[in-house]
Amino acid sequence: MNAFLSELSTDEIQECAKQLEGVLDSHAKWLARLNETIICRLAPSADDLAEDAHCHCHFGQWYHSSHHTILEQSPDFVEIGEIHQLMHSMARAILLKAASGQLVERLEYSALLEQVQTIRKHIYALVANFSHELEFISKLADKIFEYSSEGVLITDVNGYIRNVNKAFSLVTGYSREEVVGKTPAILNSRRQEQSFYDEMWGKLAKEGHWEGEIWNRRKDGEIYLEWLSISAVKNPLGETTNYVAIFSDITIARENEQRLEHLAFYDPLTNLPNRILFQDRLQQVITRAARNKSMAAVMFLDLDRFKAINDTLGHKAGDVLLVEVAERLAACIRGSDTVARLGGDEFTVILPDVADAHHVSSIAQKIIEVVAAPYVLEGQEVFVTTSIGISLYPLSGKSVDALTKAADIAMYQAKSHGRNNFQFFRDSATDGVSALFALENHLRRALERNELEVYYQPQVDIETGRITGMEALLRWHHPKLGDIAPSEFIPLAEETDLIHSIGEWVLRQACAQNKSWQDAGYPPMRIAVNLSVRQLKQKNLAEKVAEILDDSGLDANWLELELTESVVMQNAEEAVGLLNQLKSIGVWLSIDDFGTGYSSLSYLKRFPIDTIKIDRSFINAVNTNEDDAAISQAIIALANSLHLKVIAEGVENREQLLFLRDHQCCDAQGYFFSKPLAPDAITALMKKSCYLGH
Repeated sequence: MNAFLSELSTDEIQECAKQLEGVLDSHAKWLARLNETIICRLAPSADDLAEDAHCHCHFGQWYHSSHHTILEQSPDFVEIGEIHQLMHSMARAILLKAASGQLVERLEYSALLEQVQTIRKHIYALVANFSHELEFISKLADKIFEYSSEGVLITDVNGYIRNVNKAFSLVTGYSREEVVGKTPAILNSRRQEQSFYDEMWGKLAKEGHWEGEIWNRRKDGEIYLEWLSISAVKNPLGETTNYVAIFSDITIARENEQRLEHLAFYDPLTNLPNRILFQDRLQQVITRAARNKSMAAVMFLDLDRFKAINDTLGHKAGDVLLVEVAERLAACIRGSDTVARLGGDEFTVILPDVADAHHVSSIAQKIIEVVAAPYVLEGQEVFVTTSIGISLYPLSGKSVDALTKAADIAMYQAKSHGRNNFQFFRDSATDGVSALFALENHLRRALERNELEVYYQPQVDIETGRITGMEALLRWHHPKLGDIAPSEFIPLAEETDLIHSIGEWVLRQACAQNKSWQDAGYPPMRIAVNLSVRQLKQKNLAEKVAEILDDSGLDANWLELELTESVVMQNAEEAVGLLNQLKSIGVWLSIDDFGTGYSSLSYLKRFPIDTIKIDRSFINAVNTNEDDAAISQAIIALANSLHLKVIAEGVENREQLLFLRDHQCCDAQGYFFSKPLAPDAITALMKKSCYLGH
């Protein structure tokens, strides 16, 4: 060592000391920035930090400018250089990975921390060697010891604490005076078994070094996680005289790692596994099922009409609904099962080790019943159902993609069967889904190809038989598929947002046709046009209606807009404002399908409506079912007491008509008077007579 020092000038040693003094603090700050960049994913600054960390590392500058033979032959000095280069390469790789949005594995980050600890250990060793020979180096070691950002604890060979630095006190809460003379057991958290400590001291005795993670306890009782490195200090005779422990509190870093890992594999809204974790768990289930020759099931769930909830109550209410659905689903399954959210209103369930299809059916039915129970959103009771598709391993497929796709196809089959049911995958289902997609493509072109037409069904005064109005009903004449029922394409239009353009087109056609009939000299009458839930969410709906009336020249008094009871009541407060806007234009407003929803009489009085339409489900059996008769009679009485016009839908025979007349129902419509007709047929009908049913 004397020969080593004799080769160095005083200025060179002082420069070395100066750089060593700043290196620990420099690395600590750099590490903090690195951690912040990874955790916060500051992509724009990550690459700059990788470069900046290397170019502005004072220690690196000093190290690479040193060319003294004896210094370069020092084992600690050589080791420092190799680790220094490796550490910066690792850090740069981690930063660039984080910057590109990739997940930084815990092992990568832990490996970097390990290298940081190692380089610090060699720096301390280098300083310690200097301290044996020069007084100012000794003072430097004391300064580094005292002001290091890492906790340092020195014991004698028997394990009694001889000294600690300021960082030790900051981390543990114990002052130097409180711990000197005691053993490190004062920090014992009781989380590690005695075997852990036996193994640690055994390695120290054999190799002179141990490092790893350990849970310790602060003075205030808080448990924290630290990365600990312990080295034995030996005298020239090779005898251990002291132990030096260097540690860092990595509790926050570990929490951040766990948070990042959670975000990578779990849905942040529902806290359910996301698509990545779902696929991983399904692969594990498939592997186990193949080994055990057992059966497994995958369910694909889609909430029915979820978009209507978002459109009427807002996305915040929609999120609340998704969270509650997730909780209900989780309560339906076993601990070995998995519920995941793939996105939007799509959920999946993995059922390993199922006995048979009957077992799966019982679980699916339970889920349907649980999901269908009422929800309270924004102070209102809301009902949502689910359609479930089911695939079975190995019958429906033997891979993650095959089983997921099969369950998805089966889910579409469940929707085509009226929703709120479950269907098992079958090969023929693929054809049905393909047909559904094809129908959507045809519908997108229907307007431009003039395949849509508005039909009209007369509304008749029950007492006189005079035609008082019409309801506009959309029809689709496909050149190859023929006439397609509204029940097939209207729901599809609502789900794909085509309802906006189609709804506006129907409104324009109805207004123009009504004006045409009036110009031709036929008695003025109102034409009722249905508005969908999607149209009601348009911010400029009232302005759009006014624009269409202006374009057609039709007086607003002869247009009636129909809204279903359930849609209006989903957000009654908002509906009041919208209906008032529409009413200010001068149009008539009616509530369609009355009696099938959950109207509040207090709101009914606040709505500026003119007409109530009794749903056809009550009229069908009004002469044979006492309940339907009582409900119809009550609706008529309610409407009359509120001075509202009441129209009965679905009148098909004279007995129904007589019942309605006897109970003072105003108007009626149905096949008893006329089926929906094309405009030319309606014109011919009115030329013949404006009276029907008498």
